[in-house]
Amino acid sequence: MDEKKLISLTLRIGIAISSSLVILGLLLFLVTNSNYNIYNFNTSNLNLFNYSNPLTIILYGIIALISIPLLVVSEQIIIYLLEKDKIYVIISVLVFTIMVFAILVMPKIIMH
Repeated sequence: MDEKKLISLTLRIGIAISSSLVILGLLLFLVTNSNYNIYNFNTSNLNLFNYSNPLTIILYGIIALISIPLLVVSEQIIIYLLEKDKIYVIISVLVFTIMVFAILVMPKIIMH
């Protein structure tokens, strides 16, 4: 498979999954909380394993959306490794490292 087609397919599938989860969660939220003010909703006790909570489904959609660029850069690393292009492997690994750092570490630094 061509590398451009692989990345394009990854982006399409990732966006489809992410948007489906967010829309499903939003619809479930509107159905179960039809007369609730969304701006006063408490998300401090949001649990990733409570699948009956519509906000958890929305959160999974957001996690899927955030993980799409990580997956694309991972694919690029593999493609460049197969092509034996050392410079682009190093650059892609550096970009991947910065992205993971920004996603996992930066929120903890900012919150303190």
